[in-house]
Amino acid sequence: MIEIKSLGPRFKRLKPTEIEIVEGKFAHTIFQTICQIEPTKTTLTLKLANKVIGTVHAEYEPSKQKTILFDTFVQNDFQRQGLASLMVHLLFREQLLYTPTKNFDIRMVMKATSEKEVIENVGMGLIALKLGFVPAIECSEVFTSKNIYNIEIIPSDGVNPYGYKINLKSSPWTIVLVLLDPLTKKPVPDLTAYEHFIQPNDLVELVQTNQAILGNVDYTLHPNCLDQFVSYIAENQEEVQQFLRKLKR
Repeated sequence: MIEIKSLGPRFKRLKPTEIEIVEGKFAHTIFQTICQIEPTKTTLTLKLANKVIGTVHAEYEPSKQKTILFDTFVQNDFQRQGLASLMVHLLFREQLLYTPTKNFDIRMVMKATSEKEVIENVGMGLIALKLGFVPAIECSEVFTSKNIYNIEIIPSDGVNPYGYKINLKSSPWTIVLVLLDPLTKKPVPDLTAYEHFIQPNDLVELVQTNQAILGNVDYTLHPNCLDQFVSYIAENQEEVQQFLRKLKR
């Protein structure tokens, strides 16, 4: 039996479109979950007292039976409480329940933006890792001494973490890499972790052993991680079996 896990704060369903958070800052808060499924796109909206708190968008490619998550937004006052993770859970579950989806991608996990260049959207990278997604590039082919021409440290702004900016001679041209604590699986907060010489093979090993997450690349659900994925998406054992039959077909 696969253990059902929470992606984001635990909740209980009151209605098909209404949930109550049961832990954390928003414990006992009731949210509305509105999912609009169209032939080639899906939007999940999280509302509190009819006010939009967050949204997550996905495309659907019928020919590939693939759902591609590409944008997640949470209002500032509600960030860093697991609501983005919760919305990803809700949208992916709806896709498995009500569309022919068998494959999942996440587009452009993390990025370095702004004039000072800080790493944003790290949370989505952590979600991808937890669900069993892997970079949709072959790291051993991209991270080679011939292909890398510059590596520099991206500073932390106190909110977003440190990271490496890796410039390449081939597509995707620039990759962001954030080191993860092996125990907590959260970004390493210490600058000294980045202040040493690193070789291309080191980068490959860090990614392949889940000691780092990459940004500025797409992610795809690894076929060997379907049990892991379903454990976070299903809400009961009946859904576990239903989703696994669908994904492994």
